[in-house]
Amino acid sequence: MPKQRINIGSEPGNQGDGDTLRDAFLKVQHNFSELYTSEFVTDNSIEDHSDPTLIGSIAYALAKAEQEGGGTVLVGPGIFHCNQSLKIRTNVRLIGSGKDTTLINVNHNFNGLVLGSGQNSLFAQPGVEHLSIHLPSDSSYSAIFAQARQCGNGYIQHVKITGGSVTSWGLTMDSCNEFNVTGLVYHGEGNGIRWSNLFNWSANYGDSLISSSDIELKNPGTTGILLLGNTNGIVNNILLSRVEVKSTVGVQTGTKGIELNKTSRITLVNVDVENMHTGFINGPQSNSCTFLNAYAIGCTHDYIEHAPTVGTTIIGGSGDFAEDQRLPTRNLRLYEATFDDYTQVSSGIRDIQAYTDTVNPKQLSLAESGSTLFTNKGATGNTLFVLPNAANSKSLEYSFSVIENHEIQIIPDNSLDHIRGYDGTVNYTPDNAYIYSATPGTSGTIHNADNVWWIMDKRVGTWDVAI
Repeated sequence: MPKQRINIGSEPGNQGDGDTLRDAFLKVQHNFSELYTSEFVTDNSIEDHSDPTLIGSIAYALAKAEQEGGGTVLVGPGIFHCNQSLKIRTNVRLIGSGKDTTLINVNHNFNGLVLGSGQNSLFAQPGVEHLSIHLPSDSSYSAIFAQARQCGNGYIQHVKITGGSVTSWGLTMDSCNEFNVTGLVYHGEGNGIRWSNLFNWSANYGDSLISSSDIELKNPGTTGILLLGNTNGIVNNILLSRVEVKSTVGVQTGTKGIELNKTSRITLVNVDVENMHTGFINGPQSNSCTFLNAYAIGCTHDYIEHAPTVGTTIIGGSGDFAEDQRLPTRNLRLYEATFDDYTQVSSGIRDIQAYTDTVNPKQLSLAESGSTLFTNKGATGNTLFVLPNAANSKSLEYSFSVIENHEIQIIPDNSLDHIRGYDGTVNYTPDNAYIYSATPGTSGTIHNADNVWWIMDKRVGTWDVAI
């Protein structure tokens, strides 16, 4: 039924030529009902629920809701087979009876559900909730595909996705703004969520939320969440909160937890990535992204950073920190600006410069005075640094840090010289005149106090080494 128009009469009112108060009230009620029309789909014996000519099919109810300007299609328990994509248009919502009771079985190699108004719209407001979608094993498409620039102010909540191939996606959001994804469960064979600008529109897209969602990867080369902009438009202003990406079958080669590329102002809060080949990736053209309480557990590489981030904190991690990563400790890191060859790092005492060391042991010289930091980065075994004779090199000062789990040793050149100091994680033996440690995260400074003694001071804080 078309929307009812209310005649308010002519000025100044109360002339008796408009609708009565009761008629106006009834028209408002009709209009409200039209906006939220419900179509109950209970006939799960229909062979093709994507056929809009079959009364009782999901597609029929979706089309009717669209024709009437919007509505809610309620789907009861059961398995509903669809041989074509289901289209959810402007102001249309598809609601099942629960993600464990209502299953849409996709019997074709196209996108399962297609969200969009059919034209550019910032307020299309499509919605999907409380159901499951199963993709065929040969599918390379998405269970839910939100069409470019047609899905503003929409939502997806409490939806479970299974099936598909390694090239399929659970959810693809293309050039979408102001969208809410909550309670998504992805247990498919492919990839989880892709928020992208596939058609390279000249604008930025995002301003959205992904929360309380669980993504499980099973196969090599798959990705949990990919936020990917394009040449003309980035993906920006998206909050990921209480999201978990994991593998229950162990680390698979090439799997990635969360990747940001050509993005801006992406914030991760309380995000957990487990058993991935790479936990987090901040891509080459991303900026102003923030990681708060982001955990990488059981990952081969916890975090790879190709571009600077601002105000970044990463907490957690238990993987192998390789040369292409910048997580110097397994519990806390505050990022500082990075330059070509050096990184300025706040040590808690004063700023020091991190000198990128080679794999081979380095012989220190008198010319290397000042606050130079040497590390065992890239070492395949013990790394040895020999200090010049303290008697001939007053005021020299050297810092060292352990990055990888191989022993680092610093020995005075003169066997009569000794090193003394105290650090709970650094061992020193004055009788043998050398100091060593194999604990990643250790950082200390040695300076000569007189003609005999080198003094070791503990460095408190964080450190980093430029790639």
